[in-house]
Amino acid sequence: MAPLIERMFRCTWFLATERREAMLREGRHDELDALVAEARAFQESLRGDAAD
Repeated sequence: MAPLIERMFRCTWFLATERREAMLREGRHDELDALVAEARAFQESLRGDAAD
């Protein structure tokens, strides 16, 4: 199971990195910043739920 999870993580990382680079090339910095802020807020909410 661990190799499958690792492979999925690597593929996801690769696709996210490629998409990020494309957005930067397209001048969509503000949209990217908003997506990152949303993702970080979601991470924090998950951490809060795990502590409960």
